[in-house]
Amino acid sequence: MALDFTTTARVKAYATDFTTSDHDALIATLISGVSRLFEKYMGREALTTSRTEYFDVDSQEQSRFYLKAYPVASVTSVKNEPDHEFATATSLDSDDYDFSASDDAGQLTIRGVRMLTGPRALQIVYSGGMSTDTSTFVTDFPDLAMAADMQTFYVFQRRDEMGLASTSIGGSSSSYEPFGLLKHVRSILDEYRNPAYM
Repeated sequence: MALDFTTTARVKAYATDFTTSDHDALIATLISGVSRLFEKYMGREALTTSRTEYFDVDSQEQSRFYLKAYPVASVTSVKNEPDHEFATATSLDSDDYDFSASDDAGQLTIRGVRMLTGPRALQIVYSGGMSTDTSTFVTDFPDLAMAADMQTFYVFQRRDEMGLASTSIGGSSSSYEPFGLLKHVRSILDEYRNPAYM
């Protein structure tokens, strides 16, 4: 499951020139695509839900791990198992790790434990994310919702130009800028980027 950052109604209101529902299905699809693009750029996942992440452990002293979905609501288990036998592995005691529900970086810190190294040697099961639904997300993160409105409308406007570098009609030509995140949109997303991805 994933969370959309805005709604079809909001994008149509932003555009102001949508008077019918002819493009509603397309707009909804674009919203989902833009929302996933935003998550990828930020290096985090927005939907608050239970999830499992795996981390490489490169040294026995490694202690900081950045989760993709935050703020973190709760941690169910933290298991360090180089052989990946997580089903039977014992979780670290809750006193051995620390996280903050108000942390804006999704950091989980392990304390006083000498880590066992290896690829995907650490499993963290937790619940975290920015919101449980789009309506709440729009209320709590109006700047991100606005960015999604802008980017979705931009993609919609240019949907017929995809893959085109230029067009020529009757001796006149037009060149197109490459698709990408709008500059203002990128500046908004930068405020929410996962430190591990910067």
